[in-house]
Amino acid sequence: EVRVSHISARYLKTWFLPDICIISIDYLFMLSDAGGGSKAQSALRLSKIARFLRILRILRLRKLRDILEVLVRRQNSEHVVV
Repeated sequence: EVRVSHISARYLKTWFLPDICIISIDYLFMLSDAGGGSKAQSALRLSKIARFLRILRILRLRKLRDILEVLVRRQNSEHVVV
C-alpha cells in the first residue's frame, strides 16, 4: 500500500520504538555531564551503537528501494515471465 495511513501504521509497528530508543540515547548523552570518565565512555559507546543501528536501517531502506525498482521494471516490462 502507498497510503500514508498504512505506511504510518507499519512504521509505528516496526521501526518507531527502535528510532525512539536511538534518539533517546543521543539526547541522554548530550544532556549528561561528561565529567565522569567511565560514565562518559559508556555513553559514548551507546552513542556509537545507536549510530551504527541508524546506518543499518538506512542500508535496509536502500535495499528495499532497489527491490521495489526491480519489481516496478518487471511489471512495466513487455516481456512475460512464465
